[in-house]
Amino acid sequence: MKVIENNKFNPPFLVAIVVFIVIFVWNGIRPTYTCLYEDDRLCKALSVFYKSAFNQQKGEYFETISGKIINKLDWILDGKNEELKLYKDKKVDLHLIVKSEKLYLKLGENKWLMQPFDEKTTRVIILPFEPSVFMRNFLESLHPNISTISFIKEVKCGKDDCIEYKIESKQQPESLRLFVNKSNYIIHSIIFSENDIVKQITFQKNGQKIVVPNEEVQLADADQNIFLEQYFNNLNTEIKKDAPSYVLEFEKERLQIENQSTN
Repeated sequence: MKVIENNKFNPPFLVAIVVFIVIFVWNGIRPTYTCLYEDDRLCKALSVFYKSAFNQQKGEYFETISGKIINKLDWILDGKNEELKLYKDKKVDLHLIVKSEKLYLKLGENKWLMQPFDEKTTRVIILPFEPSVFMRNFLESLHPNISTISFIKEVKCGKDDCIEYKIESKQQPESLRLFVNKSNYIIHSIIFSENDIVKQITFQKNGQKIVVPNEEVQLADADQNIFLEQYFNNLNTEIKKDAPSYVLEFEKERLQIENQSTN
């Protein structure tokens, strides 16, 4: 097992079929933006994005293989605070909130577990996308020394008219497609595709404040690994088949290790 570490270009997509991930929180300092491109519409879009990247934003993340959705996640980013809902078979599989230096993990109907949150702490969890990491690294990747951005065409984004750009990394053989709303220069979506794999981050027009759960909340110590504990709590229950996917992933890995040790 290993901890995922960021680099300049890959992290916006955080392909995370792994067990350990570091959850980062932006420090709240917004960078000053000076456009280094000649395309006026692109400069307007990037300026808007820089100003709003860590304000109230929300959106969706989709990952598909050959057109089949394998990951869907709703996300909200509100300054230093985040809320994530990961779906499985159209149902919420994992719901967590990071707010006011506390981490909330939903255990079930109207039940939450809360513990103090340290941005340097490694959590055991499976996430396909992490918005604060994406925002920070995407902003860095827009510099001309790192990437080139070129206009492709004007297209429809649902009911909106959009401008499509291509972002190519100078450091790695990867590219993105950036779709900007033509009327207000707000980024509509960002798409990465490679062979039959497509990953799409969509931004919704209106942000949303993150609300701390006011339902039943259990307290956990700062050094508890609440994700791993939920795994063990589900091991011998009758609802194991309905346990979150990260619980099932732990169980799968445990059985593999046991099988290796007996052979």
